Amino acid sequence: TLRRCFSQQAGIRLSLYRGLITLMNIQQNLKPMVFDILYPQFQQYFIMETNVHANIKIESCLQTINGEVSILEPLPYFLACIIQLRDCKNVIECLIERLMNADMSEFMIDPSADYKMVNNEGMRNNLSANVLLGCYEVAIEHVFYSSPEPNFCTSEKILKLFKKYNILFEVIKEKSVNPRG
Repeated sequence: TLRRCFSQQAGIRLSLYRGLITLMNIQQNLKPMVFDILYPQFQQYFIMETNVHANIKIESCLQTINGEVSILEPLPYFLACIIQLRDCKNVIECLIERLMNADMSEFMIDPSADYKMVNNEGMRNNLSANVLLGCYEVAIEHVFYSSPEPNFCTSEKILKLFKKYNILFEVIKEKSVNPRG
């Protein structure tokens, strides 16, 4: 079954999500079945409690094997797949609202931390930040394409998300550069 793919490497999951997006674009009637397949996976990486600002479990998306940190769950691609499903509309809107309002530290991302890819801590911080960047990108795209006509509210959401994206991007850019000399 397709659910076995969720226990495989990130590359296989990535292929699954890309394939499901293509499938849902071609066969709209399969979306309820795709929802049934994806929703348990969704619950592993997102907290739906209303009192939690940062509802993405970014640390759960990473793994360390033999001292090497890598991405376990290609969360931005998973999010892009989930966004295609109408049954998740309220959940997605809640997620986007939280992405707009949560500070990066609420996602356990410290702006003063090391982001250099030369040690495990820096690698973990860098990958965590890049997962969050990908989630911002997907959220911006969703807000842009889901609005029938551009309006002030849509523009404001996109601007808030882009500002969060840009702040995090600048932190990564600044903190991941090795000093020369």
